Amino acid sequence: MSINMPLRQEQVQRKIHFPDVAGILKARTGLSLGRLLDLFLFSVLLSLVLLYQFQLLTEWMPRVFRLREVLYFYLYLKIILFYRVRLNYNLLFIFAFLSYCLVVAAHTYFLHGGGLAIQGLMRFVNVAMLAPLAAVLFTNLKQVKFFIGIWLSVFALGAASGVYQMLGGELEWLVQDYLAMRAGLVRYKTLLGEPNVGGMASVIVYGYTLFSVRSWIRKAFLMAAVLILFLLSLSKAAVGGLLLATLIVLAFEYKALFTRSFLKKIMVLGLIMLLAASLVVGKSAGLRESLVSYTKAIFTTFVPFADSRGTDNDIVNDLLYRVFGTTMAGMELAREHSEFYAMNVLMGSSFGLAGSAAQDFLGPENTILPHNSFLEVYLVGGIFMILIFIVMILLALYKLLYLSFLNPYYKGLFVAMVMITGYMFSYSNIYDPITGGFFWLIVGVAANSQLNRNVTAG
Repeated sequence: MSINMPLRQEQVQRKIHFPDVAGILKARTGLSLGRLLDLFLFSVLLSLVLLYQFQLLTEWMPRVFRLREVLYFYLYLKIILFYRVRLNYNLLFIFAFLSYCLVVAAHTYFLHGGGLAIQGLMRFVNVAMLAPLAAVLFTNLKQVKFFIGIWLSVFALGAASGVYQMLGGELEWLVQDYLAMRAGLVRYKTLLGEPNVGGMASVIVYGYTLFSVRSWIRKAFLMAAVLILFLLSLSKAAVGGLLLATLIVLAFEYKALFTRSFLKKIMVLGLIMLLAASLVVGKSAGLRESLVSYTKAIFTTFVPFADSRGTDNDIVNDLLYRVFGTTMAGMELAREHSEFYAMNVLMGSSFGLAGSAAQDFLGPENTILPHNSFLEVYLVGGIFMILIFIVMILLALYKLLYLSFLNPYYKGLFVAMVMITGYMFSYSNIYDPITGGFFWLIVGVAANSQLNRNVTAG
């Protein structure tokens, strides 16, 4: 026994000690290995939501994107079982909105069957389900900036895809048979989607970058991408949004309007955007020759009296039609197709009345494409749902405005939120992967008690 004892001690001493990876990561990040994994999977999920256009690349690519549903299921299950969710009014109204979507789906199933109920529900909540994850998983501002950075990276890819096509490159898998013109000029479809999405995204990034990006290198890069997508979109929504965003920025910075440092920043950003414009124009003779017609096209469609001949397609008439014209048409259609219209006013007419899913199943003659997020929410969910939706937005705006006085980073989020909300009167941002992705991320950030408490305390 005495001979074997030293050998056993030596064997014990020779045991391999593996490093405590979880402990090291927690010491460096302050987060457990499980939470880091959840944040990583959330980043993969967000990337799949934003890069939805890649489903067109090959026939088997849509199967890859089904991973979104798997990731949603896993992350929500993880939150329900292992996370302590701090409820507040913002988060309660987010859950109320998602829960009412289930009510609308049940109503749709009763009227039109399971196929339309599932497709309508998935279209409404596929992007909206990002909000509760952002409200629970984020613990500090660095994580918020990282996920916004993912969105900005996709935005930059969208600008690059537009420039590539402008220079003669072909993206047949993306463009397919899509063709849009305005005043004889081509409107480019990009990785962000149809031209209006790129135009709206450029305004969102414009407002965000001015307040929330500190690095001048990143500012220059993003502003160049903003100008590229703004020009290539030929979008009336982009022109109107740019003016509104500028007014909001000036309202925030009115005290610094005539200070030397503010004027220097404006001059530098102006030179950067001028340089980006000259590079784009210099690479395309067609674009250089059509700058005058481009300016005229935008001006005459934006200002009703700019053209002596007049136009029915200016931004004022377009906005009036989408706010009032489609509203009246949608209400009339709902009245014609329901024997219980009074109940539909309160509870909605189901996913079978409005949206592309309804048109796919029931045909365009019995449905409507509102091009108005607020109207679509009302038509499918009634007064109950639209009230939930509006209160949710107002709570998020109030929270972001309050936080913007504590941390200037939130000014950029507030401006972006205002712009996306404004665009909802003329576009279905609520489930658009790009503009809707940014919207629901911000709504989730506004509902994050732990994150915002730290900002308040700081």
